[in-house]
Amino acid sequence: MKNSRALATLIISAGCLGLSTASIAQSGDGKVTISGELQQWHKVTLTLEGPHARETDSDPNPFTDYRMTVRFTHESGWPSHVIPGYFAADGDAANTSAAEGNRWRAHLSPDEAGVWKYEVRFGTGSLVAVDSRGLRPLEPYNGLEGEFTVAPTDKTGRDFRARGRLQYVGGHHLRFAGSGEYFL
Repeated sequence: MKNSRALATLIISAGCLGLSTASIAQSGDGKVTISGELQQWHKVTLTLEGPHARETDSDPNPFTDYRMTVRFTHESGWPSHVIPGYFAADGDAANTSAAEGNRWRAHLSPDEAGVWKYEVRFGTGSLVAVDSRGLRPLEPYNGLEGEFTVAPTDKTGRDFRARGRLQYVGGHHLRFAGSGEYFL
């Protein structure tokens, strides 16, 4: 019942946006996949099976007329990061040259080991990628939540992930967020 209601909402939303029934059929069901090395300071990727789009679509344009943000929050409540997402076509376009698909992504480099929660915000509207006024939440993708566990980094030595992400701290040199050492 819940899936059929979500599908009906998707069809109605897609119809209001002028999407074809082929695009509706190819749209994702909102499944979220977490991938990457689930370790502190490593790249973690959230992939959402979202609305089907083509790079050449103009109404809606996948680069300007959709807005995806993901709030990642550590179990302690801090840190919390709001990361913009992007249209990733089939999820492997660098190798397949795909110009269409239903994969939408956001990346995080977790500051802390432990449990991280995520909440997806996904909406549509004219030029909402650059100005969120006029944003209309797009179901069933908006409001998705979940969590994943990040282990401490296992990197040592010259691997930057052993010392954390480089940050600008207001001076001449960048500093590693984990070790506090300056990158010279």
